[in-house]
Formats: sequence, C-alpha cells, structure tokens
Amino acid sequence: MQEQVDGFEAPKERADRDFRKQTIMTIRTLFLENLLQGFMAALLSVLSEKVSLEQVLKLLFELTSDSV
Repeated sequence: MQEQVDGFEAPKERADRDFRKQTIMTIRTLFLENLLQGFMAALLSVLSEKVSLEQVLKLLFELTSDSV
C-alpha cells in the first residue's frame, strides 16, 4: 500500500517542476519580446527610413549565421 502512495507523489513533483519550467520559459519569452520591441522603437527613432521588424530580424539572423 505504501508503494502505491509513493507512486502517486512522484508525478505531482514532476508536474510542479514542469509547470515551473513552463512559467520560466513564458516569462523569458515575454521579456525577450519586450526587449525586441524596445530595440525596434529605439532603432526607428534614429533612422530616416522606415524599416519593418521582419527586415531587421532577417538582417540580424543573416549576420549571425555568417559569423558562426
């Protein structure tokens, strides 16, 4: 009987850990999105031409893939 009780406790701990990991990843994604929006706002304020986020990301990833 005790083995059955122990078996039920392990998934709860794993579920808590998975939930914490998912929460951390969500917060990290939102934080990075906010940083990217702030960067775009700063970039657009100093550029004379209009640039889309899609263009900036394409350039950024082309530059990083060339340097690797």
